[in-house]
Amino acid sequence: MKLKEKEAKKETKNRRSPLLWIAYAKYLKAESSFNEEDKEYQEEIFAAIRALEKAKALSKEKNRKLRGCALYFLGYFYYKSGDIPTTKENLIESIKTILKKEKQQSNTIDPSWWDWWLFSPFYRWTKRSAFTIISSSIFLLLLHALVPQVLSFMQLLLGSSLIEEKIGELEIL
Repeated sequence: MKLKEKEAKKETKNRRSPLLWIAYAKYLKAESSFNEEDKEYQEEIFAAIRALEKAKALSKEKNRKLRGCALYFLGYFYYKSGDIPTTKENLIESIKTILKKEKQQSNTIDPSWWDWWLFSPFYRWTKRSAFTIISSSIFLLLLHALVPQVLSFMQLLLGSSLIEEKIGELEIL
């Protein structure tokens, strides 16, 4: 009995995603082959809606990503068919489903970038040495840019005092 249940679950899982592709293919066929006012266009859109309703029914709460996509496309296809209230319901439910998924994923607190880099369990010493080399290179580049300015300022100070000494020596003579 358990083996049949596992096979049934696999079959259900495999049927969900192709339903999205079938609906999308029907939509592409409708858009490329018919005008929006044609009866065939509306029939293809309704066929896509039926496929998406099946995908929505098969993907309850377990597969939120698939459910969110199905609800979004349902909203879009209902909009194309002119059913605005159903469009609104499906798009709101799609947003709630996607936000629920993102909220569950964002429950962890990410470490700061230096903690992530320097205290990682993988290649810790390689990362630390790379960090040291890169940060010291940046520091030396900044220091190299500042040193000539400081030296020229020092030369001005020392040079002006030497000139004053020379002028003082000339006045004495």
